[in-house]
Amino acid sequence: MSSTWSVELARAGLVIRPDAASLLNNRAFALANLDRLDEADHALNKLTVGPSDLQYMISQANRGLIAFRRNDIVEGLARYKSAIELFERAHLAPFALTARAYLAREAARARVPDAPKMVADLKSDVEKSDLASLRRVYSAAEQLLIEAARDLSPAH
Repeated sequence: MSSTWSVELARAGLVIRPDAASLLNNRAFALANLDRLDEADHALNKLTVGPSDLQYMISQANRGLIAFRRNDIVEGLARYKSAIELFERAHLAPFALTARAYLAREAARARVPDAPKMVADLKSDVEKSDLASLRRVYSAAEQLLIEAARDLSPAH
């Protein structure tokens, strides 16, 4: 499903349930992936959930994505790491793994020096997973690393 379609689907759902945390998170994620960062922030600012709530944890990862897209690497790393830690403490391993994959993708996109290690550390967990979406994110991170290496090669 495209990010544009996801934005519209979440918008339609929010007409019916304007305070639905999962829809606000989905909308924020889709908007951030379209680089509509102010709108993504606005959606997250409407959340009214506490730190032990799954949607709060997801919002931390979404805030990490937004920060990375704004080129605020320090904030992006902190938000993603916070989300991963919250997921792990709540014994939500698939969510932690997904957040690690998106963190690796955004780190590779931003050419963070630790990105190759982040991607490499994910490999065995991704191979064991049956989540197709996780494999797509991992592949995107790998592709971004290849592009970065190509851009840094002496031939360029």
